[in-house]
Amino acid sequence: SEKQQQSNMVLGLNFDLLDQLSFYGAYHRHPVNKAIHLVFVPLIVWSALVWMAGYVPKGLEDASLAGAFRLIPMVRWCGLDFLVAAAVPNLGALALLAYSAYYVALEPIAGTSWFVMCGVPLWLTASWFESAAGWDVAWKWALALHLLAWYAQIHPGHVVFEKKRPALLDSLAQSLVLAPLFVWMEVLFACGYRPGLRHNVNQRVKRAVEEWENSQKKTK
Repeated sequence: SEKQQQSNMVLGLNFDLLDQLSFYGAYHRHPVNKAIHLVFVPLIVWSALVWMAGYVPKGLEDASLAGAFRLIPMVRWCGLDFLVAAAVPNLGALALLAYSAYYVALEPIAGTSWFVMCGVPLWLTASWFESAAGWDVAWKWALALHLLAWYAQIHPGHVVFEKKRPALLDSLAQSLVLAPLFVWMEVLFACGYRPGLRHNVNQRVKRAVEEWENSQKKTK
């Protein structure tokens, strides 16, 4: 209900996982559209992190997080020293921490696993690319990939397959914040994670879609 949703709001953010996944899921039901988002949502995040990699908060210009990453055995085993060398506390790192904190609050296991398996790799590779290519080149590649990712989601994803407008047209902030976690939850659901939650989300999505279809019929 509306009162329940308001009670779950903190600082303008909804902390009800079922509400959030149901909202986004109602706009993403077609399997091809889901697959498109699985590929291109991370690309949007990555390209945005490339842009943010060029900005380091004042006072942190000489700071580095590389030492902390070098303590991880896998970094040494896989020869990733070149990658972690670009680990600096840039604007992208701050955005990553903010997103991850919200995701962990929504769902601790999903949020933590997204941070480790998606967020950190996206941030590290984006920071490395900006450092290796240089800002003048990196931002142009990021822009091209960013636009490509949005086109793929909106035209083939929503217009051709979903046949429903994107969620961002109804709630821009909610869509931009939730999209990375939603696609990650789809991966976890496919692996058998929290089948009860998946069932409840599907039931809510079904009701929401039925209500939307009925409202569309009334307007005709």
